[in-house]
Amino acid sequence: MRALLACAALILSTIIAGSAHASVGFSCGAKDSNVRLAIEAAYGTSLGGGAANFGGDIEIVAKDVPERLRRISLDLDHLGQNWFRGRDIKLVARWQSAEEEPYMEVTLVVETRRGEAEESPYVGTYELWVDAAPSEDRAEWLRFEASGEAACTVG
Repeated sequence: MRALLACAALILSTIIAGSAHASVGFSCGAKDSNVRLAIEAAYGTSLGGGAANFGGDIEIVAKDVPERLRRISLDLDHLGQNWFRGRDIKLVARWQSAEEEPYMEVTLVVETRRGEAEESPYVGTYELWVDAAPSEDRAEWLRFEASGEAACTVG
């Protein structure tokens, strides 16, 4: 009986210890005259594990963007494509307005790469597109584009 309990304890401790390193997180950000961006995600460490958790906020500073689109919160449903492997972190997130609202869409692309050294930061770029159909307060179609530097940390 003691051998069975010891074996069960060993298996349980192996599972717990193994799960301590089963995921890794990263956060990415950008801040310039157009955009303030903060994103976080957790990934499984096995190849193909994908994002298990994702969230973030986009604040668009530009005044020609409608107020409704100046602050967008993202979650895992908005993450369309993502790549966190080796020295690269890349993602595409897309937010779209509800069906009952006029068409509005915000698309974010972040591409970063870590330097050769393991402790090097991930640096790269972001690109942001905002599209909005004409509405009661705007007669023209809106297209806003911004791009700049982005950086990510892993921990």
